[in-house]
Amino acid sequence: MENYSLLLSNLTAADAGLYCAQITMQTSTEFSCYTLQVFRQLRNLRITNHTRLSEIGTCEIHLTCSVENSNDSLLRWHVVGNTSIKEANLTISWDPKNSSDQKYTCIAENPVSSIAFSVSTQSLCKGVLNTKNHPDTKWIIIVVTAILMCIIITIGLFVWRKKGCLWRTGKGREGGSLAHPLGCDPTPINLPRGVGPTGKCMTKPQGLAALPLQPLPPPHPLERHHLWAWGRVWEPLPLHLQISISLILFSRHLSFLYSSNPESW
Repeated sequence: MENYSLLLSNLTAADAGLYCAQITMQTSTEFSCYTLQVFRQLRNLRITNHTRLSEIGTCEIHLTCSVENSNDSLLRWHVVGNTSIKEANLTISWDPKNSSDQKYTCIAENPVSSIAFSVSTQSLCKGVLNTKNHPDTKWIIIVVTAILMCIIITIGLFVWRKKGCLWRTGKGREGGSLAHPLGCDPTPINLPRGVGPTGKCMTKPQGLAALPLQPLPPPHPLERHHLWAWGRVWEPLPLHLQISISLILFSRHLSFLYSSNPESW
């Protein structure tokens, strides 16, 4: 019995498939079928990762290994302890306090080639571990805003308690005075004896001549930046309160800018 071989060259992926050969001998004829597979050299091995810091301080890593022409290749991960995982995806939880640096290797192979690429947990977690040591900008804004509001409220209460309130009793002419019904420490209306609100004589005391009719004094003229209301003058807010309100609006504006585009901070 003689041995024969068949050499095929210049093959492409389109040549893969089932082939049958007929072997004719002097005394018999045989048929043999073969499945032809075409493999290419592997290249462009890539590892993508998604890393985040968990609430308990561990580094959570999700790795994905991929290679060009992956339909005819096998992907696997080689991890610590000579363990092989035949999957393209790998999830790792690494504690930098209790574990040393670990290396993970992705291997892609087929019958004609094999390539590998390695990554370390320390290099992957370096970015998220560094951010842990830096305070969050959002919390800085919140804390500063809270402190400013506490200072503003304290100053406002101090000024309010010192002055009593923001309303000030307005003094009329000729000794008369008026009071706002909702003001602090209201002062009753003092009018000349015998003169009613309309300016007419209301009573005539016995044995005395009637008082002459006297009109009420005109209200105090409006002054610039003041409002006349019920005999009191409303003054503009003090400068320190204006500054406090401006600080509140500015801090709220910063919070709005951060919430609308936190990546720019």
